[in-house]
Amino acid sequence: MNAVDLPFTSTTTSAGGAPLVQSFVLKNRHGLHTRPCVLLARALEPYRCRVMVECNGQTADASSILGLLTLAAGYDSKLTFTVTGREAAAAMRRIANLFETHFREAYD
Repeated sequence: MNAVDLPFTSTTTSAGGAPLVQSFVLKNRHGLHTRPCVLLARALEPYRCRVMVECNGQTADASSILGLLTLAAGYDSKLTFTVTGREAAAAMRRIANLFETHFREAYD
């Protein structure tokens, strides 16, 4: 995957416990439906942090499958994640990995 194809659009990080904010463009053909929502919520369970996601003016807790589904994020939607807490950086790396692989694990 070259730099032009990367599914994320921005990263903001600060020292001192400031939130990490990163946006991604969803390239799943069917959008953020049940399988990717379950994968995202479960993938974040091990991390000691809070993850909020915003799409089209709606915000949801990324640990809530139902909350993620209510975002109705379709193909090419921009999702912005805000992560706070002790393991925020590791959680954001995991989120980035899911977008980079187009949530492939959800279909294995």
